[in-house]
Amino acid sequence: MLALFAALTNSIGAVLVVGLLGLVVAPLTLFRGYRDDQGKVRPGVWAAALAAAGIVLALGAVADFGKLADKAKGKADRYLQAGTDDRAPLRAATWRMALDRPWTGWGAGSYRWVSPVYQADEKALQDGHGRLRVRALYAHHDWLQLFAEVGLLGLVPLLAALYWLGRKLRAACRTGHPEALPLAALLLLFALHASFDLLCWFTPLLTVLALVVAALAAFTEQSSAGRAAAAHLHDVIAAQGHARVIFACAPSQDEFLASLIAASRTGHTAVDWSRVTAFHMDDYVGLSGTHPQSFRTYLREHLLGHVKVGAFHPIPAEEPDAAGVCARYTALLAEKPIDLICLGIGENGHIAFNDPPVANFEDPHLIKIVELDHACRQQQVNDGCFPNLDAVPRHAFSLTVSIFRRARRLSLHVPGPRKAAAVQATIEGPITTACPASILRLHPEATLFVDRASAQLLRA
Repeated sequence: MLALFAALTNSIGAVLVVGLLGLVVAPLTLFRGYRDDQGKVRPGVWAAALAAAGIVLALGAVADFGKLADKAKGKADRYLQAGTDDRAPLRAATWRMALDRPWTGWGAGSYRWVSPVYQADEKALQDGHGRLRVRALYAHHDWLQLFAEVGLLGLVPLLAALYWLGRKLRAACRTGHPEALPLAALLLLFALHASFDLLCWFTPLLTVLALVVAALAAFTEQSSAGRAAAAHLHDVIAAQGHARVIFACAPSQDEFLASLIAASRTGHTAVDWSRVTAFHMDDYVGLSGTHPQSFRTYLREHLLGHVKVGAFHPIPAEEPDAAGVCARYTALLAEKPIDLICLGIGENGHIAFNDPPVANFEDPHLIKIVELDHACRQQQVNDGCFPNLDAVPRHAFSLTVSIFRRARRLSLHVPGPRKAAAVQATIEGPITTACPASILRLHPEATLFVDRASAQLLRA
């Protein structure tokens, strides 16, 4: 569709952008997520590639590529002779217009009425009699034109939107949405195109841009789990005046915690965090609370630094008296029922650090020291938490399966393709310690939130 638009507009800039898009998207498509577990490119990708090739071939029947080539050659010759393109004087006039009112601009839609005054002062835009040859209605530089019309203050919402899109892209990269990568590349090239041609005033391109932004937002939407958890906390606090919550600490929980924080601030899901007592479910033996890979550090960065809970009970994993740590934390956990546990599932099916070799569905303890399974330690490397396997600690404090079975409600947030096998084993496999998370199927109030990537192996 973009290639068709580019050819029919007879725009050199549009053709260049679409060509660059093809060079960027093709590698992203083939090598960044569009392959199955065997490394083969998924059939749908080949279908899309064939469809795109068909469109390009069809363009030969409707577009005058000879005329387009002559136009491109003429622009290149003028650039080589003058050292710049023929729209440089127009941009200079627009820049002077913008600097006269840098904060508020001249008003939205004012360019066609105000800019001719500035264009008339540019010698390169005058005819032999000193008159303006052509009155340009657009600057052919959208960023500069927007600056001239709405000023720096008017650009603040646009910059905020760009920041939001950047966060969406980051979420896409972390949670296994390869579809978002070429979409993000498309947005980047749109921004490039807007630097030397018009975009904001061309309806077909604006329509495509809106669809791309909507698709990017849809692919990275992870807020349902956060909203559900916030609503539950709101109801619990309203009913009993307080809530006790245990949080998982892992990169897979980044988006969940962000959405939980956002949902907890407004409306019927608002949470009075001062009435929340928080725990975390595991941490590496020997790591201090300030260590970058400590789960206490993670929780401060992703939750406790954004909301003020009534109380937070960390696991002091650096203390030498491990038995004393377990006894004190057990007493804290047993004081009152746990209202909510927010957790994920490991690549080997673990919950907390209950790996298959150490998981016990009838564990008499609420917390214990465990030796980490090789698959579990490798996951920490896969997640980027440690540079290599040797750097991953071998032992950790972990809440046991017993605490999960006792909690009033469980909220599992499990995104990404590396979790697909664990999700399948949890939902469709036997209930066994070979997949510790499978026991959660017996919990009456457990909800599993997955995305398309992590659910790809499920039969239903």
